[in-house]
Amino acid sequence: MELNYLILALALLVSAAGIQDVLSRRISNIFPLVIVLLFLVATTLGGWTAEVWQNFASFLLVLSIGAILFQRGILGGGDVKLWAAVALWFKLTQLPLLVLSITLAGGILALLSLGTRRFRRSGGARPAPSWKTARSVPYGVAIALGTMLSIAMSEVDPGAASPPSAGHEQLNNSLLDMVE
Repeated sequence: MELNYLILALALLVSAAGIQDVLSRRISNIFPLVIVLLFLVATTLGGWTAEVWQNFASFLLVLSIGAILFQRGILGGGDVKLWAAVALWFKLTQLPLLVLSITLAGGILALLSLGTRRFRRSGGARPAPSWKTARSVPYGVAIALGTMLSIAMSEVDPGAASPPSAGHEQLNNSLLDMVE
């Protein structure tokens, strides 16, 4: 039962990070830190298994690729840290779903951003306050949406070798309803 609340806390934390990204175009380091700590608590409560190495491998893989994307100016540092912290909750077999969900959400946000820029240029709204906010996409929102979709579509139970509980299934269904 505690794991369900921790997974809900993960969804709320990543959502708060996305909101902060929209409002300030930055993501505080506290969000990835708390998400990692929450994972450690969830894994301890759920029981450490030999499979937990996959979660750490997901974290390192996303962090490594994210560092390259940050170096090339494609993602912000807060985005990379948040995405890596979220990836810690997913085993290697679940990571493609997470990456696909976040990438698709990011693509949709980019298209929406392009549409709003064209709207601004046509005189429908006042221009954006700075070049950075006019050109960037708050990728924390994509990470939040992709994470919630991935939670709803997979069995995110750190350290758990057994099938998810009925409460976990109910949370998954609630998150799916929110996304749809």
